[in-house]
Amino acid sequence: MFLPEDLEALKREVSKIKKKSEELGEETRTAITQSSETWHDNFGFEENQREQIKLSAQAGDYLKIISRAHIVSWPGLIEKVAIGHIVSVKNLDTGKISHYQVGSYITPGANETVIPYCSPLGKSLIGKKKGDEISFETPSGKKRYKIESLEI
Repeated sequence: MFLPEDLEALKREVSKIKKKSEELGEETRTAITQSSETWHDNFGFEENQREQIKLSAQAGDYLKIISRAHIVSWPGLIEKVAIGHIVSVKNLDTGKISHYQVGSYITPGANETVIPYCSPLGKSLIGKKKGDEISFETPSGKKRYKIESLEI
């Protein structure tokens, strides 16, 4: 599921990858012509090939995600946590209050306060209300929060 602006950001990311791939193609052609008889020992050529493979795989992954994406509109109600909401949560172990926006599956270019809905915290928040307590496991142990507020 994607907010419209996150899907557009992912499409822009694919465009950047394609542009970088085209630039690498030019660099590869240059590397080949500079050492046309020893292309198999040409570090620039080999490095560009590895980068091209990596970029192609990344673009392919993103394009699959885009083709299967479901657009969700901004939530109109703030009774329960949904994608797009800004949620203030209190860590029940430390008392620290943090603010997060529940984002799409992938949120290209977002800062650390935007969490994917499919993350452990995101999964725990979706569908919950103000005042609810949530808990989830992380690699560093169990986390416990209380939802302090919701806003759009």
